[in-house]
Amino acid sequence: MKGYDKEVEVTASITDLYAAPELAHKGNRNEVMVTPAVDYFALGITMLELWLGEKPFKGVKATKRDYMIAEEQVDLPIDMPDDYATLIKGLIKPQRKDRWGNEQVRKWLKGEALAVEPKVPKKASKAYDPLDFSDTESATPPKSLPALWKNTRT
Repeated sequence: MKGYDKEVEVTASITDLYAAPELAHKGNRNEVMVTPAVDYFALGITMLELWLGEKPFKGVKATKRDYMIAEEQVDLPIDMPDDYATLIKGLIKPQRKDRWGNEQVRKWLKGEALAVEPKVPKKASKAYDPLDFSDTESATPPKSLPALWKNTRT
């Protein structure tokens, strides 16, 4: 897309959950530099929300969420496919220069393999702690629990 690779300085009101780390306010300043990397970060958080069925970081204080992102310690559900998890991890990289963008998203959409970084174990998110059903661990969102419950009754 022509012109989309430019940086723009704007006065911004942001939605913290979707805001890339570089949009954090410094003191009383509210001017920020917006680049395509900001949008790709928001895409990663949106993809995580779509998978979870609710906003990520539910019940997590903003400072803890920011720390988790900065340290690349965002827990992804254990039932999330590796390719989806890999894309999200690349999109929510804390450093703008390291964050994945158009090239990686296009490869992912074509089903091409993306470079896998050192594997961070997936865990059940705080919202969906693992539950045992017939000796099978699950981190399925609550909307799927009735079907799981039905399958465990004999």
